[in-house]
Amino acid sequence: MKELSYKERFLRSLRLEPVDRVPIPAFCTHPLVELMEQTGLTAPDIHYKQDDMVKFALAAYEILGLEGVRLPTDGAFEAEAIGCPIDIGARDRNPSVANHPFKLNDIRIPNDFMLKERIPIYLEAVKTVKRLVGDDIPVTAHFQGPVTMASQLVGAETFLLGLTDKKKEIKALLDIVTEICIKMGNALNEAGADVLQFPDGMATSEIISPQMFEEFVQPCFQKILWSVPCPIVLHICGNTTPILPSLKEIGAAGFSFDVKVSVSDAKRILGTEMSLIGNISTQETLLHGSKDDVHRECLAAIRSGINVLAPSCGFAPHTPLGNIKEMINTAKITSDR
Repeated sequence: MKELSYKERFLRSLRLEPVDRVPIPAFCTHPLVELMEQTGLTAPDIHYKQDDMVKFALAAYEILGLEGVRLPTDGAFEAEAIGCPIDIGARDRNPSVANHPFKLNDIRIPNDFMLKERIPIYLEAVKTVKRLVGDDIPVTAHFQGPVTMASQLVGAETFLLGLTDKKKEIKALLDIVTEICIKMGNALNEAGADVLQFPDGMATSEIISPQMFEEFVQPCFQKILWSVPCPIVLHICGNTTPILPSLKEIGAAGFSFDVKVSVSDAKRILGTEMSLIGNISTQETLLHGSKDDVHRECLAAIRSGINVLAPSCGFAPHTPLGNIKEMINTAKITSDR
């Protein structure tokens, strides 16, 4: 097979079509301190200034060598625009929701939230990156999932207790945030993103039972994924093995999963339904392991049938760039599986 462009290889892998080798795009968040040092950029500027956001996204491709460009580097954009106070973070700590001002019985979303706070900056950054890299380099962007977003608004404890005590209110809240997800996903698609990552860490089986997932979460995922005309990859942290059968029906192009899920289990349950993305340990291997550790784990994932090589979650800020480069090199030397 002829060598494919980065974008073609990534998109073919998401469609489960033959490729020359496994791709390793810029897929998960990468607020890497060492990359900031090499570029002269820093946080929180890479989260709040459009030019710095663009430069840092490009650096992961141009300096680090990931096969694509990905932005942003945090998951608080929507909540911030809706009205949640934000802790802007630090050099090695992403912006996050500081507190949860909404009440279950009083969810009022600003009609113009898409024009507020960092969302316009983010959308313009996606447009700029797409124009700069052209059509052979994939641009990935992300929008927050409904369970995590709902928890950002009312607080995780309120949300989780409501799953049993206030089902009607929780479903109404999920309906509201589902529409926000759809607006954000479509806006990113229109801005030029080739692939969308759709993370929802609070939807993990370690927090929500498979039964509650099917009742509350699966319908939201289906509506969102069917309403945005762009390849979308769902990412859920933690052990999601119990809900893998439910994911077959949601309509995602791919599933990005944690090291706690075995590639063989995911392949057995989802392998013909969606592309598998992951699942190299961000803590034990990429942050704390050696290059040999990284090589072995990447090789094992590729041989087990992973379709797109990626970390199991966002890169930890102090991840050594040498370990990420080893991950990239392993993908590049492993072909024609």
